[in-house]
Amino acid sequence: MVALQRSEPMPQRELAQLLNLDKSTVSRLVADLEGRGWIQRDKASTDARITLLRRTAEGASKSQAIAAARNERLGGLLDHIASDKRAQVVEAMQVLAEVVQHESLATSA
Repeated sequence: MVALQRSEPMPQRELAQLLNLDKSTVSRLVADLEGRGWIQRDKASTDARITLLRRTAEGASKSQAIAAARNERLGGLLDHIASDKRAQVVEAMQVLAEVVQHESLATSA
């Protein structure tokens, strides 16, 4: 759901590529989230073969809570790192995130 924050509505296929998961896995995850009332699926008006995903109001609230909890947890971990090393750790995490995203895009191409 946090991934949907970046771009809504998002084609289900694009979400699979972003998460580097196969279509069947994403389909099961989407069905579960839809069953919880956190996302909704719609067909694209331009192409009925495309399933668009968007968060419901409850889903948006839940994903914001997840992001806040993640940020709090990471912030707590960073507190245990010497202050003169924190910037390096944050930069390394950003580089790692970029590599993971790049690999995800390369794998799906």
